[in-house]
Amino acid sequence: MTGKTQIKISEPTTEVSSDKPLYIALIAIVAIFLLAFILVKYVPSFEEEPLTLRELHQKTVSENLDTETAYMFNGHSFVLYDGVWYVEIFQGNAVYDVTLNYGPKDLMNISIEGNLSKEFLEKKQMYMTFDPNDNNLSHIAVSTFGLSNSLIKAFGITPVAGCTNTTVGACTTAPLITCDSENKSVFFFRYAEESKILFEDNCVIIEGNGEGIVKAKDRLLLRWYGLVE
Repeated sequence: MTGKTQIKISEPTTEVSSDKPLYIALIAIVAIFLLAFILVKYVPSFEEEPLTLRELHQKTVSENLDTETAYMFNGHSFVLYDGVWYVEIFQGNAVYDVTLNYGPKDLMNISIEGNLSKEFLEKKQMYMTFDPNDNNLSHIAVSTFGLSNSLIKAFGITPVAGCTNTTVGACTTAPLITCDSENKSVFFFRYAEESKILFEDNCVIIEGNGEGIVKAKDRLLLRWYGLVE
């Protein structure tokens, strides 16, 4: 009797590829990039809208802010907005903003000395004068523009350009104006190492060097608007 040979059949085994986790990771990365693209391109941004100038003033007052760009000073809100300092002025029922190149914290070391005549403020036309040979002309131009703008808007005063020397350049066609000019209210911008403001009867002398003369102009405006002494 011939014996039968039994053949053992092994069950098939499933071999797991070692590359499968890598494929899953790649698919996940692609999905993340696609999701990010969709969010950026098609989903509206949830970033906060920047505050308006009025809202910045309200925030400064309500929270009594004291930062480098917004603070309360002598009961008034000062905020730096688009590179310019603004302070709220209340006149009757109206509110308007005065613009400055510097905030009051940068100006209070500038002294104001002397006295003006009573007639100075009664004039509806005031003269801006300077020496055309001054080495400070670009900063004087910034200062005269800022002061003139405030005189027009806030006080209804007409500024007139003049020169202390009418023999140079554009000053040859300008009126000769000095602090000695009679019956005239005069602002005289001149170079000095130290920023200072001098009141001399019918003349306001605004002194400084470079940005220092711009600061002196702002210090004068703070006094002019009654914001500080």
